[in-house]
Amino acid sequence: MKLISPYTDYYDYLARDRNMSDQTCTWERKPRVVDVKFAIPSPVFLGERLYKLQRQPNSVDVFGFVIWFCGRAIPVARITTLSGRESYVFSYNDLPSEIINEKSVFDFSPKYRMKALFDLANKPWGATELDAIRLPGHAVAQKISIDDMHRKLNSPIFCHADGVPEMMGAAANYNREDGLCRYSSSVIINPILSVVMMHRIIDPFSTFNSIERYLTNELAKRDVKRDQSIKDNPVPDKIKAESHGFNKWSFRKESTKNKKRSSHE
Repeated sequence: MKLISPYTDYYDYLARDRNMSDQTCTWERKPRVVDVKFAIPSPVFLGERLYKLQRQPNSVDVFGFVIWFCGRAIPVARITTLSGRESYVFSYNDLPSEIINEKSVFDFSPKYRMKALFDLANKPWGATELDAIRLPGHAVAQKISIDDMHRKLNSPIFCHADGVPEMMGAAANYNREDGLCRYSSSVIINPILSVVMMHRIIDPFSTFNSIERYLTNELAKRDVKRDQSIKDNPVPDKIKAESHGFNKWSFRKESTKNKKRSSHE
C-alpha cells in the first residue's frame, strides 16, 4: 500500500517496500478524533484515587481501553505509577497484583468491568458485561459489527479517544480525561500503535499484512455499477458449470448397452 502519513509507526518499513507492498492501494494515515453514532464500550479506570484520599507510595493507576484493529477488538491497559512511569499490557492477568486483588466499595466494581473489557478479545459485544457509552442527550447507541464500525469510519484502526491522547502523537491537542469523568463517544482513527508497544502481540509483518488486506477487501470501495450489472445479467448456469470443468456427461450414468457392446469387442 502507498502510505501517506505525518508520523512513523513500527510496521512502516514494510508498507514502503515496493517488493512487499501493493503500491496501487493508497492509505492516508492521518490521526484525528471523531464522534461516533454507534455503540462503543466505556473505558475502565482502576486506581486508589477512586476511593482513597491518600495514595500509597507504590500505588498505580490503570486505564483500560480498546483498540479496534482490522475487524478485531484488542483490549489494552495503561499502567501509571505514582512517579509517572507508564507501561501497557494486553492481558487481564498481566495487571498489577495489587489492582487485581484490590477490594472495591462499589457493587459493580471497576475491577469486574476491567475483566469484562478484556473479555472483548475473545467474546462478542453482547456476551460481555459492559455498558455502552451514552450518546449526547443520553441516547442509547446501536451495537453493530466491528467490520461495520470500520466501514463507517473508513479506517482499519481506531481506539478510544478519552484518556489516550498519546496515540495521536504530535497531533494531540487535548488532555487526558480518565478516572471520575464521564466518557464521550469519541474515537481516534489511525492511531499510533507503537506508542502502546503493539509489536508485543502483533509482529510488524502481521500488522502490515492485516492492514493491507483489510484496506483492499473490507474497506475497498464498491463498484455499484458492476454489482448492479452482475445482478441484472447473471451468468447462465451452463457457463458456470463448464467453467468448473463440468459438461453434459458429468452426472450421467453410462448406458449398460454400451458397456456390453464394448465387452464383446
